Amino acid sequence: MKFRPNNKFGSRDKLYTIILLLGIGIPLLYVGGGLYVVYDVSYRATMVGDVYEGEFITANYTRMSEMATEFEYYLDRDHLPFNYTLTVYWNNSGSDIWDLDEHGINESATAILRYGTAGDATIWTGITLAAECFRYAVAKKENNEPERLAALDMVKKLLRGVSLLIAVPSGGIGPEFPALLSRSVRPKDYDGPPLGDGYDQWDTNTHNRWDIFDGVGDYSDWLYKGYPSTDQHSGIFFGLGQCAKLVASDKNCDQWVKERVRLLAAQFAEHLTRVNFMLIDKSKPGYTRTTGQDFKIGFESSGFWVLSILKIASITEPQKYASLYHHWAVEKNYINFLNRDMRFFNVYNYYSFNINYLMICNLVSLEEHPIFRQRYEKIIRDIYYPIIRIGRNAWFNIGYIYMMRENSTKFQKDIEDQLMRFDVPRFPNGTKRIPERGGDVNGIPSYNRLYNLTDLINPLAKILYGPIIEGLEFDREILSYPRTVDMWDNSDFLWQRSTWYYNNRSRYLRQDSGIAYLLPYYMGRYCGIFPKSN
Repeated sequence: MKFRPNNKFGSRDKLYTIILLLGIGIPLLYVGGGLYVVYDVSYRATMVGDVYEGEFITANYTRMSEMATEFEYYLDRDHLPFNYTLTVYWNNSGSDIWDLDEHGINESATAILRYGTAGDATIWTGITLAAECFRYAVAKKENNEPERLAALDMVKKLLRGVSLLIAVPSGGIGPEFPALLSRSVRPKDYDGPPLGDGYDQWDTNTHNRWDIFDGVGDYSDWLYKGYPSTDQHSGIFFGLGQCAKLVASDKNCDQWVKERVRLLAAQFAEHLTRVNFMLIDKSKPGYTRTTGQDFKIGFESSGFWVLSILKIASITEPQKYASLYHHWAVEKNYINFLNRDMRFFNVYNYYSFNINYLMICNLVSLEEHPIFRQRYEKIIRDIYYPIIRIGRNAWFNIGYIYMMRENSTKFQKDIEDQLMRFDVPRFPNGTKRIPERGGDVNGIPSYNRLYNLTDLINPLAKILYGPIIEGLEFDREILSYPRTVDMWDNSDFLWQRSTWYYNNRSRYLRQDSGIAYLLPYYMGRYCGIFPKSN
């Protein structure tokens, strides 16, 4: 074996060294420069000033109430086949699908071809439950007994859906059962429209699918889609928390609702404390997949997850769980895990911001202890307000008002404008968002706007990270003009998508559930920023 003398560094060594440095340095510059731009844009988005109010639509409260009634009609009629929330895809015979009567009926779109969003049904079911709980609370506040009973019927229907999503993989409801969660469920003998789309698809030969499992115990005649994520849990916890606060606490509420919320809260509290707040589910032979996400601490979740879950149980059974909540908050010091700066989620990982926002909104809205509230409110003002104040996100805005228990004229006008825009035509043929349907018959995009990419914030990163930046379509203009409702393509829940991120997709004959309107609308009514309609 020959060895090169140490004092010689030949041309070939220099070439190898240059290649090595370039191989390491260019990727680092590429990734680092791009991440700098993404972070810089997301940071500057909180610093560029106030939303321009000159083009706001003045609220018509009567029309807003009418739109809520219309969305309720479609939600109940089309989107709850198993009492949990799904998207609908309609058929079409070739004529104008938008030739609808007042209830959305059309001869060319009268049959459901399939249901969509089966992989994320649980988060949207939880949000739908929360919306109906706010509807119930508004009707109670306004002494509207027929509306209260109608809202109660929807709450019970959705609680049955939530119960199925938990009971099918867990074997039952109550603290004696584990609290495993599914993404969606269906009976084994189901012969209706296909369930799911894209990666959410339920295969016809379901037992050969790695993510489809047989139901447990008394639910063995059901199937469920497994591997739930933090997304699914956040929706369920928000819905259960608001149901406990706004509905089950009412002395006139149905006794079944009170007991069901108590059992579900206890089931989650017992199970998650037992497994140390880890999301773990079963796996088929030959597969090792498990979510394995730790609620306690992490990049996308923090101590408020633990406290939010335990807070629900503490208000449904205070004699049993109030001390446990206090133990995790104070003695385990989880209350000091709440100061995580989440500005990075503003545009780069916006849907994760929504997931965490559901949990922090649940926790803060349920909390009555003055010292705890003072702590929580400071975090909301310092961390969340700078992110949401110019985002034109009606859900984030009303969530802030709800948590802080104070009105903001700026937020109120912004929310009203966005909700009124559900009644503004989006497509060239004049279609609106009621029902919340997708593209027109010609497939024309919902919004198509070109941006000047020469004005990016960091010229070096633009060169090194150009394809990614162009794909994300970040520039200074977007920071000044976040997207409004009439510019959106269809989505399961508009407000989880970044208002600074534009795409031009339209889903042909897709109809979503309307919770993007119903949640902020009923929350606004509950908070008193929208008056009772005439």
